[in-house]
Amino acid sequence: MNRVALYAVLAVLFFAGTAAGHRMLMGYSIEEVALSVFYDDGTPAGGVAVQAYDGDDLVGEGTTDAGGVFVFRPEGRKVEDLLFVTSSVGHRAETKIGAAGVGSVEPELPVAMKVAAGFGYLLGIAGISMIYASKRRR
Repeated sequence: MNRVALYAVLAVLFFAGTAAGHRMLMGYSIEEVALSVFYDDGTPAGGVAVQAYDGDDLVGEGTTDAGGVFVFRPEGRKVEDLLFVTSSVGHRAETKIGAAGVGSVEPELPVAMKVAAGFGYLLGIAGISMIYASKRRR
């Protein structure tokens, strides 16, 4: 009977979710992308041509201002699908905006999963030590 109770407690710990008494959700919307373009010596690249591509399609183009800034409004496009290309007098740069760079946060494992993983590690170490001890006796 004790073994059944132990399995029941372990199952409850394993399948328990996280407590969300003060949980808060957040979303985002990107209305514009502001790119800063600089030369390798740190000076702003003013008047440089910038093209925005969605796959192979050119979806926007323009030039940087005197401070090297180019503002692009995606207008319903996914920002993580855009590739920006700049070119000026032999200088060229490409930047692809990724979804990971837009505030994505990986969720933390629930405590029950951490406990179960800890027990798994301990059982694995115990098993390896038992194998070693049995081979040593022979």
